[in-house]
Amino acid sequence: MVDAAACADRVHVATRVGVMTAPADLSGWSRDPRFPPDPKQVACGPDGVSWAAPAGSLWRVAAETTRVAQLNGAAVDLAVTGDGALIAAVRGAEAGVVRITEDGASTSRVLEGVEPWRVLADGAQVWVATIDQGVWASDDGGRSFAPVVKEGRASALGRVDGRTLAAFADGRLVDLDADEVRLTLQGAWISGIADAGGTPLLTIESMGGRVPPLARLEGGSLVDVPLFNLDEDDGFVRPTGAWTLPGGGALIGTFRRGPVRYAGGSLSLARAGFQAGVTGGVDGAPDGRLLWAAMGTGAYLSDDGRRWTPQHGRQGPVTDAVGVTWTGEGFVVTDFEGLAVLGQSWSRVDGQEVPQVPRRSGLSQATRGPDGAWWAVDERGVLWRREGSAWTRCKEQGRRLERAGDRLVLASSRGLLAIEGCAQSASLAWPDLSPQPKGSEALIDGLWVAGGGSLWRDGALVTALPEGRIQALAGREAEALVVTGDGLTLRCVPEGCAPVAAPLTAPVVGVGWLADGRVWVAEAKGTVLVAEGEGSVAPWSTVQAAAASVPDAHTLYTAPWATEGQAHAGPPPGGPGHPGPPGPPPGAVSAPAPPAPAAEPAQGCGCGGAGGAGAAGVLGVALVILRRRRDREVR
Repeated sequence: MVDAAACADRVHVATRVGVMTAPADLSGWSRDPRFPPDPKQVACGPDGVSWAAPAGSLWRVAAETTRVAQLNGAAVDLAVTGDGALIAAVRGAEAGVVRITEDGASTSRVLEGVEPWRVLADGAQVWVATIDQGVWASDDGGRSFAPVVKEGRASALGRVDGRTLAAFADGRLVDLDADEVRLTLQGAWISGIADAGGTPLLTIESMGGRVPPLARLEGGSLVDVPLFNLDEDDGFVRPTGAWTLPGGGALIGTFRRGPVRYAGGSLSLARAGFQAGVTGGVDGAPDGRLLWAAMGTGAYLSDDGRRWTPQHGRQGPVTDAVGVTWTGEGFVVTDFEGLAVLGQSWSRVDGQEVPQVPRRSGLSQATRGPDGAWWAVDERGVLWRREGSAWTRCKEQGRRLERAGDRLVLASSRGLLAIEGCAQSASLAWPDLSPQPKGSEALIDGLWVAGGGSLWRDGALVTALPEGRIQALAGREAEALVVTGDGLTLRCVPEGCAPVAAPLTAPVVGVGWLADGRVWVAEAKGTVLVAEGEGSVAPWSTVQAAAASVPDAHTLYTAPWATEGQAHAGPPPGGPGHPGPPGPPPGAVSAPAPPAPAAEPAQGCGCGGAGGAGAAGVLGVALVILRRRRDREVR
């Protein structure tokens, strides 16, 4: 979760793969195709009007979606006044505060000469927190401003129980109405403020995780709100923000679990239908099942591309996965600690440390060889074989391993190699392939090979392919699916290739068949499209936007003080696996851990998912590390 906005009748959440919308009670999320691509900030107002801010522009989202402003910079926060006007905090070459009327017809710069960081609106009152010029306020709906705190680096704003709170980078939390310091943190700063039933709920960045990343303020003391025991995965959960919900309680964004509700002093998952995870890898089995491992949220299994069942458990994948492979016998997930193997149940195989790869295991992809042994390649392209309880470094190097019938094939710079042992040099698996596909040019799926303008099966030419790079390949006994560099999804047989769906404009990272024969295609931007009929694939978004060029835009979304002393809200030192929770600060009151919520039905994971538009289902999965039928160019 990147940002959220809560109104009386709906809640929007911006993720790295699009915007999700839910009713105010968070009873169910769905993809909202009205929003422009890649919004970093969202806001909502009266009469069903919402707003979005990708880098370099501002958009009004209603019955029609319209770009209302082009920015020489980026809007780092949004707020909506009581009369529906948008207030945007803009950083960059033309820093300042922008006001846009409810109908989007009029845009004006209402505060210049400051670099804003956060904005807050309540009726006609508007507050602006700045990078180094304190806090400014307006009582006329954001048309004019005056300073209320003349100095200081303001890090957060919030309204709690009718009072306005401002946090500062030096650790202070100030009640602006009473001009009173409510709290001072050492080596930490408050990044978010929400109203949790009249009590401030705070997200906190700190040095080495010494202060709880989520806490409520009672009197003058912090009470830790531990983000643990939310589900069966016991990994550390990091908050990304907190937002006040209509009707009471707060919405907490998390890196690992999606949306979490805080109400009555306890936490519960609120992710029904919330499918917006960033995936470490995905692969399909011959029976149509799909397994995807979502970076930060675990692994999930589906047999129809729409409903996803979480695969949690201590023997399952950790939440930092880098690849998924169908081995011919089952699935294996390569993660930061080693291998998680799915047979009748999950089991684990230790990984291998690799120089210059800063994690417990530097392996990037693995599969079983015909001899039953585990083979893997690491991030540097070195081949490994597991012998007994240890990994042995092999002579060959390559990019991808594939089980091809009774052989193990490695895509290398010398071509497609038949691996028969660890110590000896390998020979070409299919020496008659001409030209011999090499490295990233070669895509392999079982006995199928695509590359160099040709499609082969077990060394025999099947048909010609369009010239250029092939993005993805899937093969079965008598046919193959090929996604070309220009986005065509082709069904190929000896007689030739024909499109099965409309061209795709986004990079493709995987293709395959579901159990009922429908074709699915995974896009790098975070969708899985299921073709319901030939020549028809639902669009990812109906909004087409020209990408704005904002140099170094990512730096505009980072507070300058965030890198001073390396303050962070992440887990304390202790390794990338399942680190323990940070301890409370000295003098803080520790609250008991809330009871674990009841397990949700397996209607889908909290991070991947289903929606429907036109003739296809749309699954919200951001595919960052490529699945096995794709070379590793895009990462």
